[in-house]
Amino acid sequence: SVCDLPPETGRCRAAITKYFYNSTSGYCEEFIYGGCEGNENRFDNITACKDQCPIQRIFV
Repeated sequence: SVCDLPPETGRCRAAITKYFYNSTSGYCEEFIYGGCEGNENRFDNITACKDQCPIQRIFV
């Protein structure tokens, strides 16, 4: 699923703050997006990330 993909900055050199779902931590987190390419695990804001990938509690 989209939520399982790793964050990808892409090959361009812009520095745009985006959000991705970290399937390891179970939370939406910030990352720097280059402005092109990348994958679908990239959201403009944390709300959009949480709507697409609901936060899961990870118990260790």
